[in-house]
Amino acid sequence: MECNVQRRHVLQASLLVATIAVSTPALAQSVLYDGTIRYSQGKYTLDETVTSAFLLNEFTYSSEHWFAEVLLPVIYQDSAEVRYVGGMPMPTRGHNGDGGDGGDGGHHGGPGGGTGGTPGEPDIQPQDFSDLGVGDPYLRVGALLYRGVFDRNSLGVFGTVKAPVADETQGFGTGEWDFGLGMSWSRSTEKNLIFLELAYWSLGEPPDVTFKNPIAGEFTYGRVLSNPRYLLEATIWGRTETVADIDGSLAVDLTLGRSLNGPHSVYLTMEAGLTESVPDFAVIVGYRARVWEKKKATD
Repeated sequence: MECNVQRRHVLQASLLVATIAVSTPALAQSVLYDGTIRYSQGKYTLDETVTSAFLLNEFTYSSEHWFAEVLLPVIYQDSAEVRYVGGMPMPTRGHNGDGGDGGDGGHHGGPGGGTGGTPGEPDIQPQDFSDLGVGDPYLRVGALLYRGVFDRNSLGVFGTVKAPVADETQGFGTGEWDFGLGMSWSRSTEKNLIFLELAYWSLGEPPDVTFKNPIAGEFTYGRVLSNPRYLLEATIWGRTETVADIDGSLAVDLTLGRSLNGPHSVYLTMEAGLTESVPDFAVIVGYRARVWEKKKATD
């Protein structure tokens, strides 16, 4: 879910562990690793299909009342006409060829640049275009405001900051700082899980495009199957319009997750984009492992 930055790609594994492991001893502290590979294709507002893929490495420290996450992406894509905004590939050039109020003459053929935005002309890559690079890192810190009996209900708040490390001329980022604030709510039973999240984003603007600060959200329903090691989830997620003349993001996911022996899990997600600001389809595979833990002291 874009509201939750790039973390939506690893949410399914998190919920799988949380749902299946209800009966395990409660942990006072833990460190988790999530490794996620996402492959996507889409035409967006462009004339040709853009292929994107990334490896997302996430490290999460959590305690009873707060957590901190660091996300480090490595990105591949075959066009600089699509940028990673809020951790997801999206176009920043509309059908009329501009990127909002500041959209002509972009970075070396990036969004708003290239052919000068003439509809129907082929996109032009920067002469030094590289299709593989490091994306912007994210830091997310949150606090748990409420936790119900057996951790079956929870309400939390979080803040996120994105540092402009990636090369924006290649489409791997925007070259600006981004900030987000939001809250999440979840409820689970032995067989069912509901997750809801909303967030507001303040996006830094590169010189060639004007962003609108979006509101983003996600709703997920999950159910443990007859074999309790498996979890099936359906998700709808999106955010409001970010660039003028480009629809807001909206997509649906279907995920199958499996808990492995010990504190490990894997999952597969199939995603369909419903608007032009998200890929037409995506396939996501992920792995999660608990690399360190400290159990609560017992009397």
